[in-house]
Amino acid sequence: MSAATYSTVLEPRFLAIYMMFKYLIHRNKKYPRRTFTFISGDDIIYKHEKIYTHPARELFAGRKGITAMKTRGTKALVTGGSRGIGFGIARRLTLDGVKVVITGRNEKTLREAAERIGADYIVWDIADTDVTRKNFDRAKEMLGGLDILVSNAGVLTPAHEWGMSMLELTPEEWDNVMNVNLRGAYFMMQTAVRHMYENKIRGNVLNIASVAATEPFYGPYCTSKAGVVGLTRGWGKQFAPYGIVINGIGPGPVATEMNGWHEGDPMDHSRIPTGRYLTVEEVSSLAMYMLSDEATQMIGETVMIDGGYDIK
Repeated sequence: MSAATYSTVLEPRFLAIYMMFKYLIHRNKKYPRRTFTFISGDDIIYKHEKIYTHPARELFAGRKGITAMKTRGTKALVTGGSRGIGFGIARRLTLDGVKVVITGRNEKTLREAAERIGADYIVWDIADTDVTRKNFDRAKEMLGGLDILVSNAGVLTPAHEWGMSMLELTPEEWDNVMNVNLRGAYFMMQTAVRHMYENKIRGNVLNIASVAATEPFYGPYCTSKAGVVGLTRGWGKQFAPYGIVINGIGPGPVATEMNGWHEGDPMDHSRIPTGRYLTVEEVSSLAMYMLSDEATQMIGETVMIDGGYDIK
């Protein structure tokens, strides 16, 4: 790489961080110009194929004239929050002082994740809509209210999603994906929005879809994520007049276990024009913008963040 490359999520508070790193890379021998790439607002720096963190926020703490974006709410429920994108967003919310409850199906994983970020947790299978209202009320009690829902819980299709293997897909495999990714997401959003509407809460719902929503609908995963995009658009328009902001994010391939990536694996990805997987931190930074008080005119949108993956 002949020169450092910079890309930042559209967040005003990260402009100052960007400028700081630009100065360091050009001026400070500790950070040679040819070595580092500043990737996102979560203080992530790439050095070759390894990931390093830099405590950039500490350098700006208390500095006059630098204002941070404000998360619009203070009490958040993050489904599928024990790992991957959900964990990354939950972590960022707690760092911003938001009280968080995360959900998932594995109690051990949930408990460990919650302890790491200072959140509470509920063991909760989103596909079981019979307990949605009960567990939602429990989350509200734990949080002392609720004004943010990050609907992230999702499952992948087995091998029968693509190509001629579609001919082998079973009804059970179809239902397993749709019950979590679409049916579960719908009734979770319904419960949260009803709570916000009835209590006149100016809250946020952020649905995690996928770039797969832009693909031909080979099977239930693509279909379910396209459904989430459509629901986000319709519900966003319907409830915007009541101060309820509903949007979505459509990540491309992210470096998570769900996508078969494990710690220490290369970041290279041949199908992405930028040449690598996205990071959880990049998706989380976009999420924080969309949950902020600076994104209230963004309504019903699902923003694709995929390194150009969906450009045909």
